[in-house]
Amino acid sequence: MNNTIKKEVDIDIWITHIPHLLDISRYQNILDSKDYKRYLAFPISSASSQFVVSRAMVRTALSSLSGQKIKPDQWRFEYLSNGKPKAVAPGTEFHAHFNLSHAHFIATVAVSANYELGIDIEPLNPHIQPADIRAVLSESEFLDLLQLAPGERSRELIKLWTLKEAYLKLLGTGMIIDPARIEVGIKPLRILYDRSYPVGDDLFTRNWVLDLNGKTFSLSLATWITDERNPSITFHLFDPRLDHQKYSQQFTYISKQKKEEWIWNDYIIYSSDAAAPTKHGQP
Repeated sequence: MNNTIKKEVDIDIWITHIPHLLDISRYQNILDSKDYKRYLAFPISSASSQFVVSRAMVRTALSSLSGQKIKPDQWRFEYLSNGKPKAVAPGTEFHAHFNLSHAHFIATVAVSANYELGIDIEPLNPHIQPADIRAVLSESEFLDLLQLAPGERSRELIKLWTLKEAYLKLLGTGMIIDPARIEVGIKPLRILYDRSYPVGDDLFTRNWVLDLNGKTFSLSLATWITDERNPSITFHLFDPRLDHQKYSQQFTYISKQKKEEWIWNDYIIYSSDAAAPTKHGQP
């Protein structure tokens, strides 16, 4: 077996809506026996639905990454020394990075054969204010947000937070690092520096604002780049109701007056900020 994953797209981002009522039979050819046992151990709740749909999407995304050489139920999950998950296929040399996030019945996973990943999604809350999450903001971020118009402040605040969270998930540290020690610039949205974990010039970040059936979310991605080329990214919608093994549809890409837009039926993703690789350094 050729164990090399060859993909023109470097990073796949999959998105799904988690149903309130779950038909487990739709997922039986995707999950393995351990997944199914974990599902049975859950009380019937939104948590059990979230686990099943998210795990099914992760497995499907990984199999797509392998060019369908690995079936969804063949993947096994390991954890690196920093606690980050890694997917392997026993009996082969296939391995892949992935990172998962979910919020308000929306789940998203980023997968890649070569890039370590951090991803975070949060709903845009028009009522949240900088003072509400003051503890995770640096002094400069707090003051910069206060300079914005009230209607813009909450939007930029959530975008800033999802970028911080994606970066922390990329590091695999979680809240061990004080988020306030990470300095994020607002316009354009980018990580300026990290007082706790010095990195090089190889951090790549992106942020999108998603309009998913009338609900708006901020999605941020963070990864390390290994050369001068920015990674290519493809979006998919995970829908297990589709026939056979075709569980996703790629979003159609449209470019209008330098504005990026992805469309899948009623789902629309607008590209918000396309930050170049971040330059790190002390202030």
